[in-house]
Amino acid sequence: MRLVGLSSLAIALVLSVAGCVHPFTQQPYDASPGFGESINQNAAVMIVNPEPLKAQNTLINLEGNRALLAITRYETDAVIPPQAESTMSGQ
Repeated sequence: MRLVGLSSLAIALVLSVAGCVHPFTQQPYDASPGFGESINQNAAVMIVNPEPLKAQNTLINLEGNRALLAITRYETDAVIPPQAESTMSGQ
């Protein structure tokens, strides 16, 4: 009787641990050290300079009153539309 109980316990333990093992048909999440590098490579090819020097300067020389007027126009949807320009002279 004790042998049946121990064997049942051993079978239950083996079956419960078997659910934690990756089958051979699935790859683990760390498939290879370079996994995902193609996305970084493609981004590096398309981005000329990801950290330009002028982007580090956050002290923008801007007149406060003009900035306030521009923000107010933007928030009230009263933005002044730009003038149309053409490439043909005289038209």
